Amino acid sequence: MSSRRPRSRRPASAATARRPGRRHRETATHLRVRVMPHGDRVLLRVSGEIDIDTAPLLRSALDTALDHGACRVDVDMRGVTFCDSTALHVLLHARTKAADVRVELALAPGDRLRRILAITNMAHLFSPLALPVRP
Repeated sequence: MSSRRPRSRRPASAATARRPGRRHRETATHLRVRVMPHGDRVLLRVSGEIDIDTAPLLRSALDTALDHGACRVDVDMRGVTFCDSTALHVLLHARTKAADVRVELALAPGDRLRRILAITNMAHLFSPLALPVRP
């Protein structure tokens, strides 16, 4: 009988990926919000995953755009690959804030967000944003 311990089947890279605090940093990089001012309008291009970890980034970008005097904020979310109810919560917050500061908020939802808006019957709450089809 051998007294040696069996070798771990887990590769070394998997062991290092499980360090405490690592998940938050990795998840936070899964959302990208590009803010592009165009005169008195602001376009936000959102891509990646929106969940409880990444929603604060989107909320912050929307709040900043709404607070800086734009007359219209356009949100292109066609690049979103995953979203849950936190994305809807952020958008409803932005809609309320936009109404308070009298800024028009327009939305181009991608397939994922369009499904959530349809299921919750909230699509009518957002002005549609017509954008050219992406290649």
